[in-house]
Amino acid sequence: MYGAETGRYRFIVKEGRAEEGGGNHPPVTLALEPAGEQIGVLREGHLSLRLAPGFTVEQARELARRLNDVVTSVAFVKY
Repeated sequence: MYGAETGRYRFIVKEGRAEEGGGNHPPVTLALEPAGEQIGVLREGHLSLRLAPGFTVEQARELARRLNDVVTSVAFVKY
């Protein structure tokens, strides 16, 4: 049975510890933070996107800003 849920989220930048990045640079991630209606499967956790090594916090903030401008909702589809 197919089913779909949508929710409203915004992208925020998170910076980890250097040792998590496997070198001198901490990993940078974009996390989805609830901004309204949530997707059921994400109520007990969170979703984040780990960016490529060398991606700076400033670049991540710009990417988050752009995504927040154009992404209207996030969907989860169950097959």
